[in-house]
Amino acid sequence: MKDELFQQIHKKLLAKQREFLLLGGMPEAVQSYIESASVADVIDVQRSSAETYQDDFSKYAR
Repeated sequence: MKDELFQQIHKKLLAKQREFLLLGGMPEAVQSYIESASVADVIDVQRSSAETYQDDFSKYAR
C-alpha cells in the first residue's frame, strides 16, 4: 500500500516536472498553458519570443 502511494506521488511529480521543462519558465508561455492547456500554443509563444530575441540581437549588434 505504501509503495503504491509513493509510486502515484512519483508519477504525478514527474508529470509536473515535464510541464515545467516544457514551459521553460517563460511567463507568457506559462500563462498560455494555464489558459489553454495547449502545448501547441505554448510552442507558438516560445517561438515568437525567440524570434523577438533574435531580432533584438541583430538590432543592437555592433
